[in-house]
Amino acid sequence: MRKSSQHFDSPLIASAGVATRAGSRSGRSGVGAEDAARRDTAPLVAATALLATAFFFGGTAAFYPLGEFVMGVAGVVALLVYALSARERPAPLLVAGLAVILLLPIVQLVPLPPALWQALPGSALALANRSAVGAASLWWPASVDPEATMRCAVATLAPVAMFLLTLCLSEVSRRRLVLVLICLALASFALGLVQVATRDPSAYFFVNDHFGLPLGLFANRNHQALFLAVGAVAAAGFARYPAPRAAPLGRVAAIAAALLLAGGVVATGSRAGAALLVLSAVLAAAIAGRGRWTAGAALMGFAALGLVAVVALQTDAGSRLAGRLTGTDEHARADNWGSAIAALRMHMPLGTGMGTFVPVNAAVEPLSAVSSHYANHAHNDYLELAIEAGLPGLAIALLAWVAYGFAVSRLLRVRRPPAAIDAVAALGVGAMLLHAIVDYPLRVPMLSLEFAIFAALLASAGTNTANPSK
Repeated sequence: MRKSSQHFDSPLIASAGVATRAGSRSGRSGVGAEDAARRDTAPLVAATALLATAFFFGGTAAFYPLGEFVMGVAGVVALLVYALSARERPAPLLVAGLAVILLLPIVQLVPLPPALWQALPGSALALANRSAVGAASLWWPASVDPEATMRCAVATLAPVAMFLLTLCLSEVSRRRLVLVLICLALASFALGLVQVATRDPSAYFFVNDHFGLPLGLFANRNHQALFLAVGAVAAAGFARYPAPRAAPLGRVAAIAAALLLAGGVVATGSRAGAALLVLSAVLAAAIAGRGRWTAGAALMGFAALGLVAVVALQTDAGSRLAGRLTGTDEHARADNWGSAIAALRMHMPLGTGMGTFVPVNAAVEPLSAVSSHYANHAHNDYLELAIEAGLPGLAIALLAWVAYGFAVSRLLRVRRPPAAIDAVAALGVGAMLLHAIVDYPLRVPMLSLEFAIFAALLASAGTNTANPSK
C-alpha cells in the first residue's frame, strides 16, 4: 500500500527477544512470589508507563516528530529505571545481541573518508549529487539519510528497555504486564467502536487512508488486527489459567475479552489479521485442553471462532473482509516488491542505512509508479531490513527465526504442559515474525513493545508454573 508518510522506525529489536535463555528467573530463592512482585514495583511501573505512552504516541511508523521525541525520552527513562532496579545481569550472549541491535545504526552514522564511501555499492547517485554541490571530497557516513538513521537508532531504545524490564520481573509481575496489554487491546477495540459509530475524524489518532474502519490507536488496520489478535490469545490464556486468588468472575471476563477482541479483528477487514485469528483459535484450543491437542478442545476453540465470525461478518467491515478474501486486492503487497528488490541488488551487501527505504526506493522505482503518493515501506520487514542493513540485517533476521525455533522446541520437549504465559508468548512472537513477511509491524512503536514483552517471556520460558492458579 502506498501512503504519503515517511517511516522512521527499526525492526532490529526482532532478533533480541529469542536470542538466548534469559539470565533472570522468576523463581527467586527464599522469596515468595508476592514478595518478588513487590520488589518489582519500579520496573513494572516503568514498563506500564512505557506502554501507556505508546498507546497515545506509538501507533504509527510514519514520520511523527512529537511521537519520536516522546517515545525516545520514555525509552531513556525506562533504561535508567532498569539500570537502577535490576538485581541480576542478563546472560552475556543476550547482552551481545542487544549491543548489536543498538550499535548497528550507530555504525552506519560513522563518517567515512571519500575513497571509502565512494566505493560502497550503489553510491553512484550519492556521488553525483554531492559532486553537484561540491561536497564529494568530504567525509560522509554509509547511511544515505543520516537523519533517518539517527531517528531509527533512537527508536530502538524503548523496545530494548521493555525487553530488559520484562526479563527482570517475577512471574506474578509478568502476568500483570500481560494483563496491561490485554486492557490496552480492549481500549483500542473500544476506540475503534467509537470511530465507526461516530465517523468523526477527530476520533482517529493519525491521518490515514482507512477512515471509517475501526483502527483504534493505530494508523493501519493490519496493525490493529494484529494487536487485537494477540490480545485475544492472551485473554484466552488468562481464562484457562487465572491468577491465584482471582475473583470468580475473572475467568468470565477473560473469555468475554477474548471474544470481543476476536470480533474486533474481523471488523478491521484485515486479511492478515483474519489468518492470525485462526492461528489464535488453535492455540486457545490447546490452552483449553491443558496443553493436549484434544478434539473437544479444538472443537470449542473453532466453535467460538465461528460464532464470532458469523456475528462480525454481518457488519460492513466484515463484509469487506469477505470480499477481500474472495477477490483481488489492488494494493497487493507484491506490487511494492519489484522496485524494492531492485534497490536490494544495487546496495548489497552493506545496505543503505536504517530508516532509508523511502529515498532509496524512490530512486529506483519505474516512472509508471510515480505519483503524489509513495511507498513508505516495502511491506516486508525482512526485505526492507536487507535493503537498509545488508547482509548483517539478514543475519539478524535469520538468527531471530532460528532462536525462535529453538525456544519453541524447548517448550515442546517439556513433558508437562507449558505455562499459559509461555504459550501466549510463543504465539505472540511467532505471529509478529509471520506478519512481518507482508507488513511492517516491528516498525510500529506499540507493536515493537508488545513484541519485546513476549520475546522476553519466551526467552525465559520454562521458568513459569504450568498452572499458577493451583
